[in-house]
Amino acid sequence: MIDMKSINEKTTIYLDPKVKKSVQYYALRNASSLSAIINEKLFEYLEDMADISALEVARDSKDDFEPFEKFVKELGIDFDEIRSKAQIERKKTA
Repeated sequence: MIDMKSINEKTTIYLDPKVKKSVQYYALRNASSLSAIINEKLFEYLEDMADISALEVARDSKDDFEPFEKFVKELGIDFDEIRSKAQIERKKTA
């Protein structure tokens, strides 16, 4: 959530009149301001774009990753042994 107590900078944007009316109505219904709504939604949009970008990078580089099981095996660790020890520890703490 964006900190609305921060100092805002004035800027000019051009909105479709129907969009502006809709946002004004939404702001009025939610005891907010046009500026607060636009700031919040733009912030959410930018977060979404950053998330999408990170997912695309991860998807494009998925060939660089190996399955966890293969990694554990290469370390010489017995995955079944780890699982059984974890179950024993859980029983002790339960």
